[in-house]
Order: sequence, then C-alpha cells, then structure tokens
Amino acid sequence: MTDRGANPEPAIPSTVAGGPGLLGALLNHDAAWVVAITLAAYAHLARTMGVSPMIWEDTLIENHFVDECVAHGRCNAVGVGATIGIYHSAGYLHWRSLLQHLGFHANGTFLVFHACNALGVALVAVAAKRAGGVVAAVLAVALMIVNNGVPTQLNVISDVAPVPFLGAAFVLLAQTATLRPRLATTALMGMLAGVLLNFYATGLLCGLSAVLVALLIPLRRGAHATTAALSFALTAFVIAPLTWIVDARILFTRHVGHSPHIPQRAPLLHFQMVVWSTALLALWALLARWPALRRRLDVCVLVLVPLFVPVVIGRELGNLDLQDKYFAHVLGAVAAGVGIGVATLGSLAFAQLTPRDPEAGAARRIADIVAWASCLALPAGAALLVHGLRWGIQGVDWGGPPPPTPTYGDLMAVTRLLGHDRGWSWARGSLNLRSPSEVVRRAAFRWASGWRSDGDASALERAYVLKVGSERLPAVLPVGTVVANRTPGNVVLVASTCSWIDWRSFRVCLRAAGSSEERCTESSLPQAPDRAMAYEAGIPGMPTHDGLGIGRQRLTLRFPLHPSEACPEMWVALPRIMTVCPGVIAGVQGEASEVDGRGDRQVRLRYDGNTHPAAPRELTVSWELGVPQCWNDFRGYPPFFVEGSPATTRFVTDLLSDQTTGDRIRW
Repeated sequence: MTDRGANPEPAIPSTVAGGPGLLGALLNHDAAWVVAITLAAYAHLARTMGVSPMIWEDTLIENHFVDECVAHGRCNAVGVGATIGIYHSAGYLHWRSLLQHLGFHANGTFLVFHACNALGVALVAVAAKRAGGVVAAVLAVALMIVNNGVPTQLNVISDVAPVPFLGAAFVLLAQTATLRPRLATTALMGMLAGVLLNFYATGLLCGLSAVLVALLIPLRRGAHATTAALSFALTAFVIAPLTWIVDARILFTRHVGHSPHIPQRAPLLHFQMVVWSTALLALWALLARWPALRRRLDVCVLVLVPLFVPVVIGRELGNLDLQDKYFAHVLGAVAAGVGIGVATLGSLAFAQLTPRDPEAGAARRIADIVAWASCLALPAGAALLVHGLRWGIQGVDWGGPPPPTPTYGDLMAVTRLLGHDRGWSWARGSLNLRSPSEVVRRAAFRWASGWRSDGDASALERAYVLKVGSERLPAVLPVGTVVANRTPGNVVLVASTCSWIDWRSFRVCLRAAGSSEERCTESSLPQAPDRAMAYEAGIPGMPTHDGLGIGRQRLTLRFPLHPSEACPEMWVALPRIMTVCPGVIAGVQGEASEVDGRGDRQVRLRYDGNTHPAAPRELTVSWELGVPQCWNDFRGYPPFFVEGSPATTRFVTDLLSDQTTGDRIRW
C-alpha cells in the first residue's frame, strides 16, 4: 500500500553523472579533485594575496611570543588575549613556533597558510561532490574562493588564517561520520574541533557542532554524541591546559564579552558571510518537503547554526562588533551547503520538467549534455580559479579595497636601503623612521632585519615609508625620494629629508577634559626597538592605552626647534588620514612662520639668521584624544604628522591625503 497523502521523493540521482567512459571515472575520483583544485586554489591565493604577508598588529604581538619560545625557551602556555576578555590560540602559537623552529619565517609561514587553505578548498569540493555531484562541487569551490581572502585575513599572518582549512576538514570529516558511522570517526571529528578551539575561540562552537552532527547518526546515537563531546573536551584541554584553567577563573570573576552598545556601522546584510549563510538556511528550508534531499544539507546547517544564531543576536543587541572573519570556520560548510542546495534544486527541477519516458529523444540528449558538462566541470573550474573569480560580487559594495599596506617583503627592502646601503642603526631608525601606520613603523624593527647595531645617530633627519599604487607614482620624484621596492600594482617609497625637530627631547603636556590644569613631562622617543610592543610604557608622559580606547583629554607636544643654514626651511603638515588622530598647529615661537588658517593644519618655517641663538624656538602641536575622530587610533605614541623640507613635505602629504580621505592640503 502507498500513502497517497505523503510527499514522494523525486527520482533524481544522489550525484550528477561525471561523464562517460574512463575520463569521467578519472575526473570523478576524489584524488583528482583534491590535486587539481588544490593547485588551482594555491595559484589563485598566491596571485591575489601575494607571497609576502601584510603588516598586521596582531602578528607583531604573536611574533613576540614566538621569538620568546624559539630563542629563549619561554613558550606561551596560555595564549593571547581576545577582544572579549579571554585567552585563546595557545595551540596556534605552538604551531607558529614549530614553523619558525623549522626555518619558516614570515614569507615561508605565509605560503604554508596558502597551501593549507588551498587544500581546504579541495576538501570542500570533495564534500560537496559526495552529496550533490560535480555541479555542486564547482559551485562550492567558486563560493569558497569568492569569500576567502581579505575577509578571513589570509593576507596577513594571524590565528584566523588557518581556520578556513580546519573548518573545511571538519565539514568533510563530519560528513564522513554520518555516511560511514564509526566511533573512531566521531572521535576524530571531536578531536579536530578541539584543535580548532586552540587556534581560534570560535572553535568552541565547532565543538557544539560536533555533538549535533553525532546526534544525526541513527544507531548508537548517545554513544556517538558522548564520544564527540569527550574527545573535543579532552583534546582542547590537553593541547593547552593553562588556557582553560585561566579562562575558567576569568569567567567566574568578571564580565566577558565585547563592550556593550557597540555602534552599528553597517546593516546586517552588508556582511557577505551573513548573506551566504542566510542563503544556506533558505535552501535547507526549501528542501524540507523532501527529507531525503534535505538531509544532504543537515551537516552543513549544523556546523553553521551554533555560530550564526549567537553572532546575529549579539550583533543586533549591540554587544558584538561583527566581522566576516568570525565565520572563518563555517566558510567551508556554507560553501559546500550552498553548492549542494543549488545543485539539488536544479536536479529536482530537471527531474520534474523532463519526460518520464527514458527513451524520449530530447531528454536523452539533455542528459548527455549534462554528463559531458559535468565531465568538463573540473578543468573549467580550475581555469576559473587560475584566472581569478571576479564575478559573484560585482555590483555589491562590500566596503571597497583598503589603501595599500606594506608587506614583510617591503620592510625587508626598506631595511636593506636604510640599514645596509645608508648605514642606519636601530637607534637612528627609532628616532627618524616615520610611517602613517604606527604598526608598520614598529614592524620595521620587530619583524625586519638588516639594521646595524651601531652607527651615526643623527637626529635631524627623517625617512618616510609610503606604499602607493604604481599609477600614482610621479615621473619625477623629489630629491631624497627613492623607490625601495616594487610589487604588482604598487611601489614602496622612502622619502628622506632634513628636519628641525630632535625627537630625543620634547615635552608632553596633558589636560583632562573639563580641566584647566595642564601637566607636562620631559620626554623622548626610545632609541631601541620596542620588541614587546608595550604601548603603555617606554615614552615618558604619554597617556596609557588599554587596547579598548582612551579617556578624553588634550595631548600637546612642545618641540624645541633646531634650525640651520643646511636646512633653511621646514614645513609641518597634519594631513587628515584614516586611522591617524587629527591634530592642529597650536603655536610657533621664535621663527618666521606662516600658519594656515584652514584649521591650523600646516605651517611654513623659515630660518632667520638674525635671530639670537638664545631666543626661544618652539613648535606646539595638539590633539584631542578620546573623541570619535581619535578613539581607538591612538597607540601610546606621538600621532603621525609630516615635517621636513618643502618639496618632501608637500609630496608626502599630497600622496597620503589623496590616497585615504581625499582631503588634500592646499599650500
């Protein structure tokens, strides 16, 4: 008897045919997919992300721990602090330390990340192909590539970078655990989630996914769920026991989470991973009418939901600063799920629209076309990856590309130029090297090598490090400006100039909001690399920074001026640049000067030989800290401004202003 009220399952194959003959059999083999997609994805990542990592603040902090472990045997057993107030990533630091011990420094480690994530793309393709066929695999690969890269911080060395690969491996293993139920496979799934947790904190939700996936197994369901939970907990604890002991104490003693009422800068659907995650859930709901087809998506949905629900709720309540990188470990699940869902719906529509008679000529010809198209899908997909996927996100504003950021290779070129060719020492560079990014300036000492341990410590000079698009490089560079490095589409410039400011001696004055009392301290820049990157120490008088912001106050720096006939004119400019606190020229004493009336952002100083040497010569620059324009951009170091000869100052400010805000200073 047949229940006529039930929804019959459509007669469609579990996978799409891979093409006739030996060629189809070869291209349908998992090994062929893994090799071809890995090579193509690696080529794509290397072409789009480069072969040298960009400078990143978190990387410098991690490098300090790695160096301490490899060089001094003081390995970090707790991990680094997360923005929500706990510690994590101890397992990641162990892995980084191992790579460094084996000789993989910045570029080598970066390429290891590329290889892992390229393999992750292939694993997602295999998972999608098993459940939805060749078409599903190609769609999953395309989606994985489109959403991987800058959103998941693959252009830098960070604890997020390996997570897409680990998440892809987890999806494939979870799928295997449901297709071929064995306690050993379930245990491996839980163990992989434990490893992921010790790389990035969102791995905790991956552990929950492991338990939920184990509950899909019909036989011995309780044993599988218990095995997944225990293997996850034991693996997570054994890899980094002190992390979880310390975090347990934190959880019971203070609030954990982002600061409440984080300002919402963009609508929820602005985040591309939210869009694709919603698409996966919609496909799962559409297939609910056919349980056998919907089950193809169950694993992907159970990997996604434990992250998707709390992230969306936290963001809507204003307690979470949502970023696409939080979806890194579910990227493979979303890509595979959307590919499987779309391919399944397409197969369903094809089965419903074609005649039931298998001998029908038109239907047979269509089936042959689909078979051969599936056979060619693998090489076609590889070709798309090699040449780059530009479709899929065109016409959608995801925020636009950021300004060019120097890479490790760029800094190595800069240190070769200044350290090797010009004989600059660490002390000289600490005083005179300038960059719009404080992180880049510190990375030049903490990350790059080539500085001399001793040498001339001249303080009345500057060298500005700038990275701009090749199309913006003028035909004639100012005197003292050279190209230090060239990369596809970009150039790194070092602009050298004289100066009247000696950063070994200046005054730091602070005045709290609402107060008329100003407290001043004699200060100087440290003349050695700040390897610990301790923002709160090392510069006398500068306000402290706890990583979450700074209280409102007025910062004033008073610089004694040292004019000379060798440097007869100096210009000072405070361009409006993203991530740099905006300041003003508060006053000049003792020299002929012209202060711009348009916000006091620039001043021209000319040497007057008739001025008595004992006459006061001082430049005063001020910033308002703790305001929206300068909240989390202050890093315990004097904010960036440009000083030097007229030609160099104008050149540097014009490049920076046009490149970021477009608010160009008019001299």
